[in-house]
Amino acid sequence: MAISQNLFEELRDTVGKHASWAIWSPAGEKPKSNVGDLSVFSDPMKLRQTLEKLNPSIVLAGLNASEDFNEGDFEPRPFSNFHSDSSLAQDFKIRYATVGTALE
Repeated sequence: MAISQNLFEELRDTVGKHASWAIWSPAGEKPKSNVGDLSVFSDPMKLRQTLEKLNPSIVLAGLNASEDFNEGDFEPRPFSNFHSDSSLAQDFKIRYATVGTALE
């Protein structure tokens, strides 16, 4: 079930700093590659494809943020939660667990 761009933008503006979608850019040569690539949510051509995949009827709850949002003036990018590009992050495991399933 796709969502409208208007709803997507409303969610981005209201909860985008704390929430995300189980949509990632494809992996490259390394398992962690492209996990932090948020162009699937911002590039107009990629966003069109992303909107077709988004399903607001399925919710995955993560009890811990994937990044430390308490570090001074750190301002998270919309939908960056569980899309960390840090070499220490383990977000790529969520991508592998969901890509190609109904959760994606």
